[in-house]
Formats: sequence, structure tokens, C-alpha cells
Amino acid sequence: MNARYLSNNRGHMMYLRPEEHEVCTPELIRSVTWTASKAELRERLRALKEAGYSHVALNSGYKYPERLEEWAEVFEGV
Repeated sequence: MNARYLSNNRGHMMYLRPEEHEVCTPELIRSVTWTASKAELRERLRALKEAGYSHVALNSGYKYPERLEEWAEVFEGV
């Protein structure tokens, strides 16, 4: 049985494989995720609001309710 899909997805969203280190830079992470300071997140949310967005969905995972509290602090400043 050929299970290439298993090796292809090994470590997905958990850690970088050796061949991914070169392309996964801090700049890439900042540009395609919401990994930022509270002030920068607020700026991004304001920009979305100015662009006409009225809703934002968050997925914090059920095991991390404290993340919702952290996001509440971000939204309070917008």
C-alpha cells in the first residue's frame, strides 16, 4: 500500500520539516497569519472595517478559552 499522503502531511501545522525552513520565514508568517502585537492586530482590524468588512470569525480551539479573552482585549481597542 502506497501511503505517500502520510509522509506528505507529516508534521502539518505542528512543526517545520527540514525542507520548509528556507521558505518559512518570520516575514511570511506575519504576512499570512494574524501573528502580531495587539496594536498591529487592531490596525489590521481597522483596515478591514474601512474596507467594508463588518464581521470577523475567530477559531481559537475549545482547549484554549483564554485566547478568546486575549482577542476580546484586541477588539476593545478597535
